[in-house]
Amino acid sequence: MIHGNQKQFTLDTAVCRGQPERAGHETKTLRIRFAKVLDISALTGWLEQKIDINASVLEAVTFFDHLLREMPSRTLIKLKRSFFPPQHGLKDPNRFNLGFGVQAVKGIFMSLKPVLTASLTPGLAVNLDVANSCFWEEQELKDVMMDLLQPPSSEFSHVQRMFQESDRSPQGWKRTRMYNVLKRLRRLAVIARYRDQQFRYIIADWEPEDPGNLYFTRGDKRISVAEHMRTKWDFTPMRWVPTIKTSKGSFVPIDSVRIEANQRYNFKLGDRQTAEVCDRKLLL
Repeated sequence: MIHGNQKQFTLDTAVCRGQPERAGHETKTLRIRFAKVLDISALTGWLEQKIDINASVLEAVTFFDHLLREMPSRTLIKLKRSFFPPQHGLKDPNRFNLGFGVQAVKGIFMSLKPVLTASLTPGLAVNLDVANSCFWEEQELKDVMMDLLQPPSSEFSHVQRMFQESDRSPQGWKRTRMYNVLKRLRRLAVIARYRDQQFRYIIADWEPEDPGNLYFTRGDKRISVAEHMRTKWDFTPMRWVPTIKTSKGSFVPIDSVRIEANQRYNFKLGDRQTAEVCDRKLLL
């Protein structure tokens, strides 16, 4: 639909993600406003040495810089001007595990810029370089919690003991070490699969109650998260662990979700992780 100098589209993000069962629940309105007309001829004039470089030339270069990245952004992970291969399977040879749920990935940096050639004539150059970044590994959320909440252990019981100790803390839940470690998992997207259905959630916060002690209102009845999961999805959540509060205000057990693939790790690496990146020569 066109309104004056703008176009308006209606998108159902649930359908776009392949969740037809949620059609109509996540409808968004997108408006594209026409701001100005791009003068491509200015770039041609500069390349032919008919005009000096000016704002119109730089606008045209910026447009082609974006256009250059359009095709690779459809198949690769785009971070500003850098591209990285998406994760393919749990054992991806393009990714190096650094521990604590983090993977290092080598990609490519690409940009278009105006230059003067060796003969001092105007030209355009594509700048290519190695790029490095880190992503969260696609895996069970509770496995990442085991790694983050040291000491490392093959048993999840140490996480449950830490939660019980945090529950008794006189300082309150949000001042405990466990909560401060788990804060870095906020804003992560996680995937839950119940029977033949799949749901995507964003971690907004952590509730200091396990699913058996956390209640909400379903219809006209107060029900625990654990009972809701058992009666609706035939799933029995783990006890003595915090519960995820999603961006939509719902509650999800930690042992029912996996971290969604290809999410950037936005925190500083530890000394051991940095050393491993250098040892693998990822920075070359």
